[in-house]
Amino acid sequence: MATVSEWSGIASSSPIDASNGAPVESPSGTSFTTGSVTPTQSGDLVLSAVWVDNKNTGTGSAEDATSGYTALNETNAGGGYYRGWNAYQVDSGVSAITATWANVGTNSYDWVIAAFKP
Repeated sequence: MATVSEWSGIASSSPIDASNGAPVESPSGTSFTTGSVTPTQSGDLVLSAVWVDNKNTGTGSAEDATSGYTALNETNAGGGYYRGWNAYQVDSGVSAITATWANVGTNSYDWVIAAFKP
């Protein structure tokens, strides 16, 4: 399963300012917070995404991302067996940024957060 987004205004040479991500095999709750990224400049496009397998047991939607993010979409594959959510924001500083996802269920998931230079 993959999610594709197209953005304009991103640096064409070395666009990634910071990134972080990991799989979690045995989550213990229906909400989690991604690791953080710390941009080196303000104005970065920060994208966060989460993918869940073994069907979503929660009631989540793309709107369940951290406050300050704008929901992009929910993706379903394999008859809904796999689900993915995406959200973005433009950072306003150079401090650590995370994303919290709620109601994604208690099954295995992968997450990523990345900051892209303008």
